[in-house]
Amino acid sequence: MLYQSVIQFISALIFVYLLLIGLRIMLTWFQGPSYGKAWLYLNRITEPYLRLFREIKFLRVGSFDFSPIAGILVLIIIQNILNTISIYKTISLGLILAIVVQSAWHSATWVFLFFIVLCGVRLAGLYWARTQEHPLWKTLDLIVQPLIVTFQRIVRRSLNYGQSLFGCIASLALIWLLGGFLIGIAVRLLFLLPL
Repeated sequence: MLYQSVIQFISALIFVYLLLIGLRIMLTWFQGPSYGKAWLYLNRITEPYLRLFREIKFLRVGSFDFSPIAGILVLIIIQNILNTISIYKTISLGLILAIVVQSAWHSATWVFLFFIVLCGVRLAGLYWARTQEHPLWKTLDLIVQPLIVTFQRIVRRSLNYGQSLFGCIASLALIWLLGGFLIGIAVRLLFLLPL
């Protein structure tokens, strides 16, 4: 009973820390006046952990920094493992691997959804906006450009911008659906491991 309470307490601390990291990330989206001492304390609490992931080079792709997502993912995996131990009162290698794979896939699906929405908004703007010179369109173009270049390289065809956006949306949706099916099978098999 005591170890269950300790595990639940640690899981609750991880949840609070995840909220603090989320708050910090959201506050960085807005430019404006300093947030004062509260911002300094929030930075002091979250920066050492986030710095660990910022030093991993492959988490930076172009103008994107996926290090906060990786940091959040690790905490979620740890929290899921602790919650599973608390519920089942046991742990196995298969269970841990299943949790890691499932958590990683759930994070990946959010990234897929993010890019599907961005490409969809940009595609709609391409056909219905009066001007393509608006800063919103330029920002979206900058964000989706690496995805479009990769898509065109894979299909080895010269496509116009609208076709490339539609191809990216279709490809990401297909990967999302097929990946979800395959990951579901893999997770069920990992749960069956006797270790």
